[in-house]
Amino acid sequence: MLNDSDMIKLDLRDMDWEKYVAIYLMGIRKFIRKQDIKSTARRRLSRLYWIRQITKMSGIIILLWIILCFVY
Repeated sequence: MLNDSDMIKLDLRDMDWEKYVAIYLMGIRKFIRKQDIKSTARRRLSRLYWIRQITKMSGIIILLWIILCFVY
């Protein structure tokens, strides 16, 4: 006769906790907070876009400042 523990894997040490938490948070956003997953991703991409643009502009300004210091 089979026990329940023989049919179902109950060892939580082998569980992928990062994947579990990611899916858990997506469920909270979708079902509890009623957020659209696509709008969250779009917002994140927009934020990354502006961080990249600010970083590029900062790099250009620093490069120009260094060139001006060497010229004068």
